[in-house]
Amino acid sequence: MSFQNRTVAGEQLAERIFKKVHAQKVLVLAIPRGGIPVALPVARKLNAPLDVLVVRKLTPEGTDRPATGALSAGGVQLLDGDTMEWFHLAPHTLNESHTLQMQALEKQEQGYRSGLHPLNLSGLTVVLIDDGMVTGATMRAAIQAVWYLGAKHLVVAVPQASRESIIAVQGLVDEVVCLETPVPYSTVRDGYAEPLGFTDAELSSMLRELSV
Repeated sequence: MSFQNRTVAGEQLAERIFKKVHAQKVLVLAIPRGGIPVALPVARKLNAPLDVLVVRKLTPEGTDRPATGALSAGGVQLLDGDTMEWFHLAPHTLNESHTLQMQALEKQEQGYRSGLHPLNLSGLTVVLIDDGMVTGATMRAAIQAVWYLGAKHLVVAVPQASRESIIAVQGLVDEVVCLETPVPYSTVRDGYAEPLGFTDAELSSMLRELSV
């Protein structure tokens, strides 16, 4: 276990990011659920607002196959071509799953962002945070959404990640900040001694502490 919990990981990540981000218009953007408690100490350290970008993994309905892509706010869909080819899946096989996951994404986003202004990243430096990256599929979908929403500069920051996931995203952003690249690294939860341990209501409260 590399970190006691996500808050401690966020505090360590904040120290690293503080030395790298020098911009007047900074927004810290968390991928829920685990990214929110990591992002909160970063937003405090940067004296920046905190918001969320909901991303959901996309898996063929009724199968136990691995995620074949991801969806994010704004209708961004990212398909993993290698996984699709390996399991001989055609894009149309994901249609039903896409619809269900998009509905769930919109409901989750409404729960976190109810009462907040629509997400507008135009001209901002965005620090995009999750609690870890295993394959990078979720993060890549989030990255596409951030650029689509008008960000000027994008830094991806995670406490832990696989080396493969860093390679997968580093060419898509201005900078990747990662504290550790353990080997092997197969699940995000194994990087923390304590479980996430927050309800959605508590996570929403964290968001509102530093919301725009």
